[in-house]
Amino acid sequence: DIQTVVKFLLFYAGDLANVFFVVTVGTGIYWLIFFKGSQLASVVLPSGSEETVFITYVGCAFGLKALQFLHKLISQLTVDLFFIDWERPKGKVLKSIEGGGDIKSAPTPVSIWRTYFVANEWNEIQTVRKINPLFQIFAVLFFLEVVGLSNLAIMTPSANV
Repeated sequence: DIQTVVKFLLFYAGDLANVFFVVTVGTGIYWLIFFKGSQLASVVLPSGSEETVFITYVGCAFGLKALQFLHKLISQLTVDLFFIDWERPKGKVLKSIEGGGDIKSAPTPVSIWRTYFVANEWNEIQTVRKINPLFQIFAVLFFLEVVGLSNLAIMTPSANV
C-alpha cells in the first residue's frame, strides 16, 4: 500500500531529524567544552569544511522536521471532529392538537447555545499556553547576564565562563 509507505517515510524523516539534531548538539557541546575549557590549543574551532558539514546536518535536520511538521499539520487538519451532547431535555412543552382538543406534552429541545458553549470550551482547552513568556525572558536574562553565559559566544579559549 503506497499510503502506508509514505506515512512510514514521513515518520522516518522525523526520527532521522532527531538523530541529526542529537549529533549536531553533541558535536557543538564537544567543541564548546573542549575549546573553552582548554589552556592549550588541543581542540580548535571547526575549519571551513567541517563547518559546512555541520551546517548541512543542521539544515537537513530542519528540513526533515519541517516535513514531519507538515505531515502532522495535514493529518490534524483532515480530522473530522464532532460533539455528541448527551444532555437530556429538562422541560416539557404542552401542545394542543387542533381539532381533537387533546393536550400532549413534548420534550423541549436542547438549546443551540449549549453546543456553542461546549465547542468554545474545547477551543479554549486547545489554546492553553504551556510556557509563560515572561518567565522565559527572565530565565534567559538570568542565565546570560547573572550567571555569565554570554561569554560562551566569544571565540577565545578561556577557562573563565
